[in-house]
This record gives sequence, C-alpha cells and structure tokens, in this order.
Amino acid sequence: MNSLLRLETYELKSLSLVSLKKRNDVEKSEDIRIRPALKQARARPRFFVSFSIKVAFPSGLHEVASLAFVVEGQFSLPEGTPEEVVKNYIPLLCVTNLLGLARGHLAQITSLCAGGPYILPLLNVGGIVEELKAKRKKAQKSPSSGKQ
Repeated sequence: MNSLLRLETYELKSLSLVSLKKRNDVEKSEDIRIRPALKQARARPRFFVSFSIKVAFPSGLHEVASLAFVVEGQFSLPEGTPEEVVKNYIPLLCVTNLLGLARGHLAQITSLCAGGPYILPLLNVGGIVEELKAKRKKAQKSPSSGKQ
C-alpha cells in the first residue's frame, strides 16, 4: 500500500565531524540532540521539514568525537487531503523518513573513520514530535516579548 505522503526532494545540508585518533573500549552511550522544524508552503499541500542532529561521544566510545548535521526535505500530499490525515502524516512521517535517509548517509561517511561506520541509533521520533508540538503550543500561548 502506497503512502499519500511524497518525498519531493531532500538534502544533507551540512556535516561537521571531529575525529579522534585513539579508541578505548568503554560502555558509555552518546548524547544525541535533535531539533526538527516545519514550514508549510501556501500554494499547495507542501511541507518543508528540516532537522539538525548533534552527537557528542564520551571519550573513547568511537573514533568520532562529535558530529553535527542538518537534513532538509520537501514533502507533499495530494490536493484536497483532509486536515486530519495531514496531521497524521506531518511532521511524524517526514522526520522519520528523513532520519532514515540521514542514518544511511552518516554510516557511509563515517565508514571511512578508523573505527568503522557509526550507525545512528533508533530515536523516539514520536516523542521528539510531541516535544516540538508542546513548544509550539507554549509559544503561541505566551504573551509577546514586549519588543516594539
């Protein structure tokens, strides 16, 4: 069954990788921070989704000390798609799909490091999207900052 959501284009906009020379075997996990953003085009049911990810590795976990990247994608839905369906697809499926694409690129790029590829772990995209929605709701409810 095909999805109503279409990925029109995507880009890995930036990548920053800091590599180490030595690796020690340690049992620590990386610190991963993701920031999604969503904009809707006015002309059609088209959405622009981007997110940045920053990963900081504890000393010795991987030859890569830290990395950061930004991924952007353009998604669309058929004209006349009901609002309820749009809310089910956007931004959850957009971020999920872009994250999968980013994971593949990241593994390929880091495969050239001495320690082999870094596979970005699975993330709770539903939780990330809920945090984004809560922040938007809070921003809409808060009074203006008083700038004139």
